[in-house]
Amino acid sequence: MSAANRRPADPPDLPPGLGRRRFLARAVLLWEQVWPALFPALCVLGVALLLALSGVAAHLPVWGHALTLSVLAAAFLVLLLRGLRRCRIPDRAAADRRLERDSGLRHRPLQGLADRPVAQGVGLDFWQVHIGRLREQVRHLRLSWPRAGLVAADPYAIRAALLVALVAAFVMTGHEAPRLLRQALWPQGAARADIAVLEAWVTPPAYTGRAPLLLDTAGGDVSAPEGSRLSISMTGVTATPALWVGTRQAELRRLDAASFAAEQTLTESTTLRVTVHGQATAVWRVAVQADTPPRVAFTAPPGRGERDLRLRLPWHAEDDWGVTALTVELRLREKPDAAPLVIPVPLPVGETRNIGETLWVDLTEHPWAGLEVTARLRAHDGREQEGLSDEAQFKLPERMFTHPVARALIDIRRALAVSADRRAAMLRLDEVNLAPAAYGDDIVVYLGVVAARARLQRDRRRSAAAGEVQALLWELALRVEEGVSTRTAQALEDARAHLQDALHAYLNRDAAPGEDEEGATAEPQADPEQALRELRGAIARHMEALRRENTRQDPALDEAARREMNRLLDGVRQSLQENRPGDAGRQMAELDELLDRLLQRQRGSPDQQRNAERRQRGENQMSVMEDLVQREAALMDNSRMRDAAAQMPALPRPEQAPAARPADRAVDLRQQQALRRALGEVMQQYGDLTGDIPQGLSVADRAMVAAAEALAARRDEAARNAQRRALEALLQSSREMSRQMASQFGEGGQQGEAQAMRGGGRMPRNRGEGDRDPLGRSMGEADDPGDETALPDRPERQRVRDIQEELRRRGADRSRPATELEYIDRLLKRF
Repeated sequence: MSAANRRPADPPDLPPGLGRRRFLARAVLLWEQVWPALFPALCVLGVALLLALSGVAAHLPVWGHALTLSVLAAAFLVLLLRGLRRCRIPDRAAADRRLERDSGLRHRPLQGLADRPVAQGVGLDFWQVHIGRLREQVRHLRLSWPRAGLVAADPYAIRAALLVALVAAFVMTGHEAPRLLRQALWPQGAARADIAVLEAWVTPPAYTGRAPLLLDTAGGDVSAPEGSRLSISMTGVTATPALWVGTRQAELRRLDAASFAAEQTLTESTTLRVTVHGQATAVWRVAVQADTPPRVAFTAPPGRGERDLRLRLPWHAEDDWGVTALTVELRLREKPDAAPLVIPVPLPVGETRNIGETLWVDLTEHPWAGLEVTARLRAHDGREQEGLSDEAQFKLPERMFTHPVARALIDIRRALAVSADRRAAMLRLDEVNLAPAAYGDDIVVYLGVVAARARLQRDRRRSAAAGEVQALLWELALRVEEGVSTRTAQALEDARAHLQDALHAYLNRDAAPGEDEEGATAEPQADPEQALRELRGAIARHMEALRRENTRQDPALDEAARREMNRLLDGVRQSLQENRPGDAGRQMAELDELLDRLLQRQRGSPDQQRNAERRQRGENQMSVMEDLVQREAALMDNSRMRDAAAQMPALPRPEQAPAARPADRAVDLRQQQALRRALGEVMQQYGDLTGDIPQGLSVADRAMVAAAEALAARRDEAARNAQRRALEALLQSSREMSRQMASQFGEGGQQGEAQAMRGGGRMPRNRGEGDRDPLGRSMGEADDPGDETALPDRPERQRVRDIQEELRRRGADRSRPATELEYIDRLLKRF
């Protein structure tokens, strides 16, 4: 090319950004060539995607699937190559033409800027003016958006229909689209039809309360409780699939020609895979939540309630999915091989994963009442896993019997629960019946004792005989303790309630006889005539019991009341026979009023009832004081042994002697603090009961504080001295409390005084009038002038009490020699 025809380079003062705009213009021109050239091949690709998303490939045979893939691939490649062959890369001149055309410039100013004058000299000024105008024209170049040019290539707008179809297919298939696309790329024919109909779900155990979980057929992570059931169902597949649980294969059972199913219990975390022809169709990573046994414990030491004789059992239980059953197992400490007493614990309704309450049980009628037992909680969950609590040791609450015969029967009953020796029980039963006057010559009690002895003697091989005898002895003890009138009063109440129910049913019989309102067979109605006869007999038996026990004051008044009640009973009977319900109701109301007065005289006045309740509360306080004395004495023994061991460190210690370990001192410190808190509760409750707190309780409280401080400082001798002061103050306070209750509550206080002097035991309560013993003899003189039996008078009895008190004071001093303490203990047990 000559120098005149060579295109000169661009001048250096061209508008800024011209090179970038030329690049964009060349790209636009290239895209406008490529897009129409690629459109036919893209249409073929769109058709292939539609076929894949529609699932057609899963229903084609292998050869048909392969042929379809080959045709579509060949068409795509041919159209793609033919279109690309017509494409050319645009040069700079074409880019300049595009910029000039889009900017609306004429006469090609970009090309003119690259021109140079042929000669210099004349006319150069005009050339400069011409170049300036060209620069001004190209200062604001524009580039329009590319034009696809598909109108000519696709005059019928097939592209729009294809695009809408693709969008609809992706929306309808959703997360299944990737799987369908993978299926279309691998020709396996109908063997892959299972992918579209795979169903899998996990059913947790029923006790968890969780709903079944449907698994994603695309796989993923799954969390399930231990023991869950995995279920898999596959339909429309000809090849036998396989289920892999980790590395173990589990074949799916065939349901029909093209259906399979399998179930698997999940016991540990693993990976689940479903394969067809060796290729995985779904993979799940299963995390199994282990089901741990329930956890159960006593939240506080079990024991007797503060205001009654019920057993208090505070508990707490928790489990992963909920506690299904909870029981308390009691075992006799002196006879651990005996069958345990199992008490079911009611669980709250609803959520039971984390629960806790307090169980109250009345075991005063059980033969183990008053004995030491060990308790353990047993909890079960839905998988029958068992959780055990730590053992707790305590004494079962018992009802206190004041009558000596009743107390003797209860002691025999308790001995049968501990020992299998029936001979001793029979001998003691013989002793009870040697003096029937002690229980008022009650023929029922006499025959009951005889029957109990005979059953023990004859039914030696039958284990249930001991339990039957214990139940009989309990009924006999109640009869002796409460008296016959108490039982007949309860029978009278029951008979009256039965008559009221019979009258109500008789006077309100609206439905047909034998049928209720819905036509169903109803229970037979009570007969008013029979109920009237039962009430008449109950009244007669109760008044006879009152006469025998000599608890009524006016026999003439009793006879008049009985005649009046019989008259009212006859009137109620006659009113019913004559169908006069109004008169029957009025006469029954008068009869109820007479019965209320009769029973009220038996129960005593409201003041007497309140006094009895307060007396019972006082006896409970004395029981607590007895326990405080025993525990404080035990703590003093521990301090004495530790102090003796510290003073003689070089002497060999027998193997059976207890070791003085620092841990023992820490345990005693906690027990000493607990005893002080219990003493504080006694002081508060006794002050509320009597209005006065013995000064000795305050002394005992200060001594317990000093003992706790000495134990914390590891000074056993000082702790022992403080504990001795606390023990002496407790004993003195017990005597003072007994005297206070005797002055305020009468009979119960005297009982408490005797109890304190015996170290907490129960003295018999005099049931006769005046100052008489349980056998009816006067205390201090004989009933019969010819009787030579000399009974102790009051001074002698007081002297005996003083001697017993001194023996107990010396027995509480654990610093005395062991032989002396053993001798004092034998004396106290004997007398």
